Amino acid sequence: MIKRWATLAVAAVMLTGCARAATTVILVRHAERPAGADPDLLPEGRARAESLAVALLRTPVDAIIHTQFKRTGQTAAPLAAATGVTPIVLTATGPEAQHAAEVVQRINAFAGKTVVYVGHSNTVPAVIQALGISPAPVIADTSYANFFIVTRGTKGPTMLRVRYGK
Repeated sequence: MIKRWATLAVAAVMLTGCARAATTVILVRHAERPAGADPDLLPEGRARAESLAVALLRTPVDAIIHTQFKRTGQTAAPLAAATGVTPIVLTATGPEAQHAAEVVQRINAFAGKTVVYVGHSNTVPAVIQALGISPAPVIADTSYANFFIVTRGTKGPTMLRVRYGK
């Protein structure tokens, strides 16, 4: 049921922007991982990454962007495999606003298309804010079950929060 709602939510947002060549950005925090500097995903994190690919199965993904950490790459991997899109890896160091600006610059290269960004509890809100949504949502350190759909059309950006996975 969650899979169906996620797919419907993405489709609804994309349909509202089709006539005006809106850019759709789907932002997700990496899936579950253990503590540590750069750990692999936990088994439940790998399952959630698969759920993301299933939730976005019927979404025409034009680009996937993620940070250099294993957890974001492993979260994006099933979607990349399902879509055939080679991810763009951006280094997340320095101030969050600087990283967010770089991500938005890459997103702008895909105007009128759909981009998926896989980041962290601090970078996802920073990118959402850089896309023009204020205030940006707060993502708890224990929260892994949401993705955010930001649509940038002629009337400004809109955002939808979608729950996915178990």
